[in-house]
Amino acid sequence: MALTTLPTAALANDAVDNTKLDLADNYAFTGTVSGASDMALLNTVNALSGTSAVVWNSSIVTSTYKHYYILCHKQFMESNNATMRLYLSHDNGSSFIGDTRRTQFFQNLYGGSSSGQDQATVSNAGYAQLGSAHSDGTAGGSGNIFLNSLGYEGYKYINFLYTHMNAGGEAYTYNGSFEHRNTDVINYVKLQASTGNVKGVYSLYGVKN
Repeated sequence: MALTTLPTAALANDAVDNTKLDLADNYAFTGTVSGASDMALLNTVNALSGTSAVVWNSSIVTSTYKHYYILCHKQFMESNNATMRLYLSHDNGSSFIGDTRRTQFFQNLYGGSSSGQDQATVSNAGYAQLGSAHSDGTAGGSGNIFLNSLGYEGYKYINFLYTHMNAGGEAYTYNGSFEHRNTDVINYVKLQASTGNVKGVYSLYGVKN
């Protein structure tokens, strides 16, 4: 008869190591697992070939997580000077909240002999402006977007940091924040260029608390 279980006392504390439990394998846990991180990778969109929009709907943006984090990697726009826009919805994309946010962003430029800084406050209907790509399709960058309190009823607060390099070797860095003044719980997130397609790899993480 095959032995399928062992009593706890039969196992020494160091009996299960990487020679017994192969950490390169995949394991499925059920029930409550203690010690796990409150931050989890929920989905990655590989859009290196180009897409009109990067979307996470209500099957991914759920009440399990209260905050979200987006990591943008190898990103660039197909259209020069296209603006990256962030859309949030409480009804799974049927509508987007308009005229309820204020975006404060700072632009830093360094391009060899030229440098500068600009500051602006922008109110847009239906989206938050995250900065211009300044790319002709041959250069790009990366970004981080922190989506605070999407899973709570009340105002939402978004912080972002974007860096782009254009084909001429000029580096643009955008950082800023905005307040989402609608109190509904958000269940849909979309990134879209103001014109043309967007390319890159986009990972969405959920944070429970």
